[in-house]
Amino acid sequence: MELSHSKKTQFAVFNQADLSKQLRTIGVVEGDVLEVHASIKSIGLVLGGASTLLDALLEVLGFDGTLVMSAQSWGNSEPAYFENPPIDIELFHKVRFTHPPFRGKTEDFHSMGSLVQALQMRPNVYVSSHPQAAFIATGKHAKWITQVHPLNDAFGNGSPLGRMRELKAKVLLIGVDYDRCTGMHLGETLSEARPILIQGSRIQIGAEAKWIKFLSLAYDSDDFIPVGKQMEQEQSVSINLLGGAITKFFPLETAVLKTQNYFEAMK
Repeated sequence: MELSHSKKTQFAVFNQADLSKQLRTIGVVEGDVLEVHASIKSIGLVLGGASTLLDALLEVLGFDGTLVMSAQSWGNSEPAYFENPPIDIELFHKVRFTHPPFRGKTEDFHSMGSLVQALQMRPNVYVSSHPQAAFIATGKHAKWITQVHPLNDAFGNGSPLGRMRELKAKVLLIGVDYDRCTGMHLGETLSEARPILIQGSRIQIGAEAKWIKFLSLAYDSDDFIPVGKQMEQEQSVSINLLGGAITKFFPLETAVLKTQNYFEAMK
């Protein structure tokens, strides 16, 4: 039986103009270098979906702005560390030597969400070269941010995060918590509190795909949540709404320093 009109769930509807206006209210301005992590469904009914949110972000950032998002591919990694799900040791060789090599802009980033996939489809987009911890960017500083990404420095000063920090980037979380904030990995790295481990990925080298080993860290973003709560208590985070989604807007520099201090205190 069909529900009566009064009992049907009512959804707010948002178009690009609505989102652009609210992004400006949140504090995003033209020329910003902005790291974004978003849950589209938390906003409500967005006409046009992720592409509309992307258009709103690019409109507000303008010609001199830069949009950056994390584009991670942790499936292309050392199988001994697989947890969800773990695999039998007999299958390690199969993963290491038959996984498709990292493809850059054409990589499958479906696990990073629809906003990353929407950006991936646009022209003038740059993707850094790290096979596990890439960044995707567009705008004024996109090429410089993504042009160098050492295998042994996924989230350190030599990574795109280091250049974003130089550019005084800001972070916008839309309907997600601090454990989704990739920028905080820079503070985690600088603290030197995490164990070093040996990682590996399949990478295209010339005409051949090879399994390459490199040093990494035992990253864990779960610890970013208490750091974020501390930032909120210190009023370093601007909390607002984008549609029905709670947004958290803050300087990357603040997040890096607070995260580094948090981990150094735990040593």
